Amino acid sequence: MDPIIRTCSFTFVAAFLAAAPVAAKNTDDSVEADLFWKAQRAELIGQSDSALKSYNKLLGRLPESAVAVDRLFDVAIAHGDFPSALKAARAQQLSNSGDAALPLIFFVDAWRRGDWAGAEQATAWVDERNVFDFMTPILNAWIAVAKGRPGAISNAELRASGLLTYYSYDQLVFLDLANKNIDSAQQRLSSFPGFGEDYARHMAMSTAEHLGRNGHAEYANSLLNHIGTQPNSFPGKPGAFSGGQALSSLFSRLSDQLDEQGIADQSLYFARLAHWIAPDSVFGRMTLSNRLAGQGMASQATDLLNGVAETSPQWSWTLGDKARILLAEGKEGEALQMIQTARASRPKAADLILLEAQQLEAKKDLAGATLLYRTLVAEADASGAKNGRSLTFRLLLAQALDKQGDWPGAKLILEEALPLNKENAQILNMLGYGLLEQREDTKRGLELVTKAQRLAPESPAITDSLGWGHYLNGDFAKAIPLLEKAVEGAISDATINEHLGDAYWQSGRAIEARYAWRSALLQAEGDEAKRIAAKADLGWTEANAAP
Repeated sequence: MDPIIRTCSFTFVAAFLAAAPVAAKNTDDSVEADLFWKAQRAELIGQSDSALKSYNKLLGRLPESAVAVDRLFDVAIAHGDFPSALKAARAQQLSNSGDAALPLIFFVDAWRRGDWAGAEQATAWVDERNVFDFMTPILNAWIAVAKGRPGAISNAELRASGLLTYYSYDQLVFLDLANKNIDSAQQRLSSFPGFGEDYARHMAMSTAEHLGRNGHAEYANSLLNHIGTQPNSFPGKPGAFSGGQALSSLFSRLSDQLDEQGIADQSLYFARLAHWIAPDSVFGRMTLSNRLAGQGMASQATDLLNGVAETSPQWSWTLGDKARILLAEGKEGEALQMIQTARASRPKAADLILLEAQQLEAKKDLAGATLLYRTLVAEADASGAKNGRSLTFRLLLAQALDKQGDWPGAKLILEEALPLNKENAQILNMLGYGLLEQREDTKRGLELVTKAQRLAPESPAITDSLGWGHYLNGDFAKAIPLLEKAVEGAISDATINEHLGDAYWQSGRAIEARYAWRSALLQAEGDEAKRIAAKADLGWTEANAAP
């Protein structure tokens, strides 16, 4: 995908002057150049308002300047100025420039104005530009709903596009809600592939909130309980499901995917679209907040999260995001205080107890976190949540115990968790890897991590576990390809690189071993770093072998 935001070089000033009418050059060149340099200077020192004003003036003087158009669009997206972004987008449209995602801002504009013909025209343009054409059945379905007709995505359309199928998981549920097909929505939810991903949890919470407000509170709270969220009273008026919420979810998912691929500028563009099309969407707010926080705009990111009502099922989730922003700024104490203050009004809320436990872990108070995880396990068991929250809380408790060097305690908890879900890759991996690491029962450990890797073949951590299991059993030929694959998926992980180095050494590949160990040293700390450094200098010995 082409990046949305392009970098402007100071040498582009010539493009402004070239775009000016010849007769005006003698009198206007200096004004236009001054506007350009003023805008550039404002960008460099973080004065977005001033940069926007200068680029808007510049575009007014040089409407055909590609540089003026592009810089205005870029700064408007970064600053969140919808009118300026739309103005620049229209100029790009006239010059047939912009990338494949450009028509989506016209779709959002038409949607906000209730111009369904304009939305259809923008959708057709999305389809013509190919890259995001998989979205057009979703966009058309929501236009149909907005026009008072049932919205649908056909099976033929789903079969024709794997991307459409992937991005339609939540949209099909939302369309059922909008079409008032409650039974169909519940059936889709009961067969949903899993609620581990953020978009799926947002879908469940948005669905629960809608159903709870529309006479289905019992089912809605059972859904919240299933994903480990506190029951809700669902204040607010009943009404139709919002197409804007659904489209915000679509744009948020695309933003997250682009962010994972390292395409930061385009990821921010989609996050802006998500917020602009439905400013009250919690998913949209959280997505945009994450993008802004990632670009160092902590204050703006926090302001977005502050706008989420305490009555929302996602409210405690936003507290977790605010805590992460504070942690990134080195404000661990403030993060913990915020969570503890919230807990004071909801002392039994599992979501908030979990957040406090995680904050205590961040402050290295593992004993305090362990006590809270034990509380969560006990309360989940008492509520009968044996297959959902109880499993998650046991995993967190086991991890906290293991970090404190209490492997026997961690093993006991993991053995309790395994019968609750024998197909849970994380439980299988942690128990199996622990058995391997402790050299306690390497045969069973290898069996467990083999099953875990079969369930989650793309997980670098689990693939490393399996490779390490083969290494400990002396099968270096099987170990090395798995460890190499694990490194490819987690290239900066110290443990995985050390494992690969040890395996190379045992196979007589000393040069590659030292390369892997030096890669591990880039992230290793403390005793781990000393051990790896000794290997990189002197080679592998029993004394410096990976544990």
